[in-house]
Amino acid sequence: AAVPCGTSVLDFGEGPPDSATLPPNMGESSPTNVAVALRGVSPSKVGWYSQARDHTTENTTGTGYFLAIDSYNLLPAGSVIYQLPITGLTAGETYAISMWVTSIFDQNAPEIRVQVLDGASEVAGTSPVLTTGTDNAATHLPWQQVSWTITAPAGSLMLQVMEPNGHPAAWGYDLGIDDIKISLTCTPPPSTLAPVPVDAPLALG
Repeated sequence: AAVPCGTSVLDFGEGPPDSATLPPNMGESSPTNVAVALRGVSPSKVGWYSQARDHTTENTTGTGYFLAIDSYNLLPAGSVIYQLPITGLTAGETYAISMWVTSIFDQNAPEIRVQVLDGASEVAGTSPVLTTGTDNAATHLPWQQVSWTITAPAGSLMLQVMEPNGHPAAWGYDLGIDDIKISLTCTPPPSTLAPVPVDAPLALG
């Protein structure tokens, strides 16, 4: 069970360059016409940024992983391309949710929307449509953050990344995701006995 206050971060880990298998506790892809993998600093695909560093370690070692979503076929509008269960929440509390996203191909940046489903699979919160940027002169990936707040309707939620408008072809529309954060800031009750910890981690995934 999760403690009531703190921040949980999914940064997809660290390792050698190129791809790695996505562990089950880091979410899953849907539908089947997108490929999901972890990427280090040396993407091998034509058109991907030559120095595709993750957001977590881009200014330091550059050895971290990010989630790479490779869309290789037509994707219908409203398709969910990645989802992650979030557990250990407290119903009624307001959480800050954020993530870093980027286009990992040099053309046709994907448009995404991030939404959260409650236990009945109803939409409990959604972000605006975000157009991920491309910058062919950039040394590193053009990461940008999307964030919003949501009052948890239950103790667990499903975070989904979707393409609201879909896309027509396989050339481009490839997405990078990193540093998914779920945060709850709360004021501890006064105590004359001992300090109350306020930065313990929540359960994510």
